[in-house]
Amino acid sequence: MEKDIKHIRKVISDNGLRVTPQRVAVLKALHELENHPTADEIIQQIRKEDPHMAVGTVYNSLEALTEKGIIKKVKTDTGVMRYD
Repeated sequence: MEKDIKHIRKVISDNGLRVTPQRVAVLKALHELENHPTADEIIQQIRKEDPHMAVGTVYNSLEALTEKGIIKKVKTDTGVMRYD
């Protein structure tokens, strides 16, 4: 898992973002979850290790990672936003 964290930190840094624990947690959760999780599923996964992370922080991290092209935001036919 430490190797994965180093890779996650490098991806964030290589894309011109500051490496923060929140961004690392979001990418780690996205890596652990399957089937294009929703923001709520990502939040639930993060809160297993960090129950105090704010919902707004997760959404801000998702937006920053999406804007840099690190992750993709996909809207389903039912209007649900999922991340990949």
